[in-house]
Amino acid sequence: MAKDFAKTLLTLSLAGIGTASCSLLEDYPQNPLIQETSSESYKKCDELASNILQISYDGAGENGGRFTNFITRSKDGAAILYQLNDEREFKVISNDKLVAQAVYGSGFMGMVAISAAQEASKNSGKTIGKFLGDTVFPKDNDPRKILETNESLACKVKFMTLGSEEPGFYRISEDDEGYYYEQTE
Repeated sequence: MAKDFAKTLLTLSLAGIGTASCSLLEDYPQNPLIQETSSESYKKCDELASNILQISYDGAGENGGRFTNFITRSKDGAAILYQLNDEREFKVISNDKLVAQAVYGSGFMGMVAISAAQEASKNSGKTIGKFLGDTVFPKDNDPRKILETNESLACKVKFMTLGSEEPGFYRISEDDEGYYYEQTE
């Protein structure tokens, strides 16, 4: 009983600092696109991020917003977005403009960075998505992965949002007791 109280207290304490969690008892369908689209070294974080998208969708009314998509690397090396739409279907977005905005943002400095990426991709003969994939997301190592053990996984993933959820980087994790996400820098 004291153990349950400590877990509840920890969850409440973490919730007070902007962390959300969800029980593993809820079954979320796997993102079917990951096996055919994601780079091998990126699959585990992509699966975790897909589950967080679904958890966010379920909590959208409570939170006043939800995560809509996240950025990753495809098998061909290009930067792509996975999106969970309103029908709760996953979709791959490979549009260069949308991928570049997801990486750099849509503010003034983001536009400057996008312009530089467009010029560099034009000079290299690659699409922006492929250029970003080669420069931002290493081929054989998912830089988002923070920790992986037999019992837990933690990744740092950049989410785009709708409503009052803050876009940006989140530390996401799962263990035997649930899924967790917390905004980070």
